[in-house]
Amino acid sequence: MPQFDTAAFFSQLFWLTFTFYGFYIIIFQTYLPGLTRILKVRRKKLELAQSQGSAFEEERLETVASFENIFAKSANESRALLGKTLDSGSAWASASLEDTNANALKQVNHDYLYLNGEIRGQRYIIQQEVKAK
Repeated sequence: MPQFDTAAFFSQLFWLTFTFYGFYIIIFQTYLPGLTRILKVRRKKLELAQSQGSAFEEERLETVASFENIFAKSANESRALLGKTLDSGSAWASASLEDTNANALKQVNHDYLYLNGEIRGQRYIIQQEVKAK
């Protein structure tokens, strides 16, 4: 096998080592500084984003708390207005009912009571005659 030939083995090992170290030096001097610079920039950007993110989070929490306070105030005011409207509506309805019964339907109420009494009287008389027979 030619790759295990002892005469060519040393030259192959030399060129492999030379190529590997040459490639290593090129990578180490050219590409690694660029990669470390990129990683540092990314780390700084992440730290900046986290610090701004916490500021945004605080602002978001303040906004949510403010909204909840405004919503609670609005709900309490609405509840109070609804209760006041319900009370005034109930008072108006009972006053209207009393006024209607006392003034507008006075004759109708009188006629109703008169006819109701007359019907009961007739019914009583009919029952007495049926019992008498």
